[in-house]
Amino acid sequence: MKKPRWRILKFTLILAILVAAMSVSALASSSEGTHEAYYYILKPGYGTSPTHNTGHYEFMGRGSVSAALGSTDEVQTIAVTPENSGYITAPTPDESQSFSGGTAGSVTDRLTYPAVEFEGSTYYYEGSSAAADGGRSYDIVWYRYSCSEGFNIGTNSFYVGNRWHVDGYLTLSDKASVTYKVQFPGSDEFVLVNAAGTAGGVVFVDYVDNGTEFSEVDQPSVAMSRNGCSFSDWYYDEACTQPVYGGDEISGDVTLYGKYEAAESGGTGEVYIEVYLDGERLELTAENKSEVYEKYLTVCEEDGLTFAGAEDGKLKYSFDRDVFDATAVKVAKGNNGIVIQGVCGSFIYGNNGRIGPNDEEISGRYFTVYENVKGGSTLTFYLNTVYMSFYYYIDTAQAQEPIQGSSYVTVKMIDHAVPADFGSTTSHSPLADRSAARHATWMNSWELRTELHAGYYWGTMNEIREGYTGWYTTETGEVMHADVISGDALKAAADSSGALYSPYTIEFYALKNFGAMDISKSVYSINGELVTGEIGEIEVGDRIVYKIVLENTGNVLLNSSNKSIKDMLGDTELLLYRDPECDPDSSQRYYNIGDIWPGDSETMYAAYTVTADDIGAALTNTVTATSDTLSATDTCTIEVEPEKDYSVTIAPADIVAYTGGRGYGSVVGGDGQLHDSVEGLPEPGYHISLSEDAIEWLAEQVGSIEPQDLSEYLAFTYDDGDVTRRWELEYMGIYESDAETGDPLRYVYSLNSTGDAPAVRLQYWDGSSYVFDDDIDMSETAVNASYTMSLYPGSLDQGLVKAVLTVGDESIEAEALAGTGTLTVLSTVNKDGNTTEIGGDAGAVDGGSVTAVGDAEYYVNDTEVPITDPDRVKLLVDEVSNSSEYVEAMAGDAMDTVMSEYGLDGAGCETFYLDLVDTENGNAKVTMGAGDSLKIYWPIPEQAGSSSRLYVVHYYGLDRTETDAGAELSAEPRHVQQADIEQVGGVRYAVFEVSSFSPFALVWEESVDSPLPITAR
Repeated sequence: MKKPRWRILKFTLILAILVAAMSVSALASSSEGTHEAYYYILKPGYGTSPTHNTGHYEFMGRGSVSAALGSTDEVQTIAVTPENSGYITAPTPDESQSFSGGTAGSVTDRLTYPAVEFEGSTYYYEGSSAAADGGRSYDIVWYRYSCSEGFNIGTNSFYVGNRWHVDGYLTLSDKASVTYKVQFPGSDEFVLVNAAGTAGGVVFVDYVDNGTEFSEVDQPSVAMSRNGCSFSDWYYDEACTQPVYGGDEISGDVTLYGKYEAAESGGTGEVYIEVYLDGERLELTAENKSEVYEKYLTVCEEDGLTFAGAEDGKLKYSFDRDVFDATAVKVAKGNNGIVIQGVCGSFIYGNNGRIGPNDEEISGRYFTVYENVKGGSTLTFYLNTVYMSFYYYIDTAQAQEPIQGSSYVTVKMIDHAVPADFGSTTSHSPLADRSAARHATWMNSWELRTELHAGYYWGTMNEIREGYTGWYTTETGEVMHADVISGDALKAAADSSGALYSPYTIEFYALKNFGAMDISKSVYSINGELVTGEIGEIEVGDRIVYKIVLENTGNVLLNSSNKSIKDMLGDTELLLYRDPECDPDSSQRYYNIGDIWPGDSETMYAAYTVTADDIGAALTNTVTATSDTLSATDTCTIEVEPEKDYSVTIAPADIVAYTGGRGYGSVVGGDGQLHDSVEGLPEPGYHISLSEDAIEWLAEQVGSIEPQDLSEYLAFTYDDGDVTRRWELEYMGIYESDAETGDPLRYVYSLNSTGDAPAVRLQYWDGSSYVFDDDIDMSETAVNASYTMSLYPGSLDQGLVKAVLTVGDESIEAEALAGTGTLTVLSTVNKDGNTTEIGGDAGAVDGGSVTAVGDAEYYVNDTEVPITDPDRVKLLVDEVSNSSEYVEAMAGDAMDTVMSEYGLDGAGCETFYLDLVDTENGNAKVTMGAGDSLKIYWPIPEQAGSSSRLYVVHYYGLDRTETDAGAELSAEPRHVQQADIEQVGGVRYAVFEVSSFSPFALVWEESVDSPLPITAR
């Protein structure tokens, strides 16, 4: 219960915790023996809770109590009093204690008086070493003994029979603690109360900042009456002579006192005032009391009626009782256009049965008196805001003087009255009958309504002057009032008026007649589908229906005889229809547009079908309406999609090959004739590139925009009416992948003819002429050559070659474009006999040449296009260069490298250029799969001694893409490894593994006794 009192009294509070609840600091046990006891405190923050559980307590430690409290045989609770407070022997601070029992096992080395958390701060027991180090601290007030089963140290499992417990609450060093004691009827003692305002249970304690006003402090819910007695209030002293007021500031720890007193015929009574405004309850407080009095209702503090604060949204007044617990309440209306529509309350007969309302006039101000209002009851006033109407005629920039309308209306009224009925009670009836409360309601007799009819005042409807239109909400005339205004619309209309007496007046404006209209045009549907958002792609054949709305935005009639509407698309006038079907054969054509009243509109439709002439253009449609001197226009523009480009480009994939190998047999020259002696030119795979429109179409069909294997979707056809051809794709593999994700970027295909279609023919162009072989010679300035590869259409009309994309039942035909690719031919020193078979094991090694052995996956160039027949792949064994000086320089560099790294006194060297080639496809360069490798068997030269160590130097940065001229070998990256020695068929081999190819040098340890020359091959 909170009982704020708003006169501020300054007290010097001398606060003390009385003997009824003592600190732990100086208590000793009785000499009659002791019982083991467990000490707990109620955690701060839970002292005002009406319910509690074990989590709300903190265990402080084990101590003892005097055996004078009694045995542990029965469950009991005893308050700490001055007489028994000496039975407490609290735990010693900073003591380490251990516990066991029940099913909880044991707890060891637990310190007494642990730290306590409250509102984000940590508090230490003021008698502990932690508190001595500074910071916030707490002390304890022990208030209750209890004997119950077991004990709790963070768990309820310590059940070992009945034990004594001592409960306390805290006082905090930087907070004020507030507790309450009550003297109940029939008792001479004050006892601590709980949250329910009754004795016993968990003590009610609130912690507040020093200086907090009492009105903000939580209080227990003490019953206002008990056993025929009334609760007094809260006081600072047990004698209850120093009352606590709501504005008093609480500082330090304090216990407040209250008691119940027997009801008497005299004394003080109280009455409450409640107010409703337009059906909504006002929340009344001591703070807004003055504002309420000024605006709405004033309660006169006369004849002993005194303001005593606010409770539950009501104003509270006290009065001096005599024989009857009742008082008169005198009120005056406020100054804000408010009428008291009704009053409801409880009344007694009293001395004469007069209960009001009785009107009084004092110095020109009117009052109403309600007599015999029952003490303790609520007097409820129902107030209504009264709205008045003002009318204006506007013919210039400003309004003329208003015509005030006395049409008083309100938002809500009470609709019933209940008169007081005292039955046969008279002034001679028993006191109890004349004191019994009766309920009564009065209604005001004002002529009020809850509806305001626009234009209605002084009891009649105002006829608008000729040449004017009304009634509008503002003098600019954008919005008209509703014919009938009621409820919340009354408040809204008044709030928006901006009038001097707002929000209690509603203004109505009549404007001179003026004409105005507006027209709008939008796309209503496309191919019968309603347009509700953005317009999609518009293509040839699409049927567009436009919606046209002509609105009368003026305040005079748009007459049918003086209006015309034209809807123009370029130079074409579109027909107008009444319905969106726009059927020219129907009877829904718009020939004449009818009258349109102010605020109304007329809707019509027009249709247009997109033609081929509109491709890539903007369809700009303009509608114009005219009426006498008025006109309005609107434009709607739609972009028609340009013609789709579904073109597909096929081009030979770039390929790298060495001179030699079996060439492609369908190579033609400039005359288009197949050449009869094609040597070493490989057949490439083919790339497919789709235009953006083709990619978008394919993505819509297959549900993805990622690169696709097109072999199941794409074919090429030719049809000139006499000859038909078809070529289909065969998937060969992935040509290129994303370096970071590994996702495919481009695929490569072979192009296979079907039926009578000829094989695809290729031309190779060296920049000046068509070539038919890959015979190039190595020189200091040239180690490779590049050729442009292109498809040869022959006698076919290239424009009739079409790309056909097919997915399921959907298919499109598009232009087929031919691209070019690049063939790079790497030269060799030895033109013939420069490849060896790759053996499956060492038994396949040829004693006369370098041989590769192993099993690997092979791919064309650096792509992921597999070579499915491994027998086509051979090891290219060639000289490093046709320049003896360059070979000697590489051998010398290799020997220097090995001697410096491995500490050889002398060395000999042999070099070869090694690589993998596809001999069945023009010696196309071949790579191995990731992680694959081959063993190289290199015959050991006779010059190497039988005990010589062998080393292989791999110049992995050199290939035949650059000339040898001016090469700085010492700067080239290389890999050095020691070779194993194996003997196969009586021949000794240097054996080592490789995963890539380029120049290699075999270096052997030279005998000191017989120096050996360099062998270059």
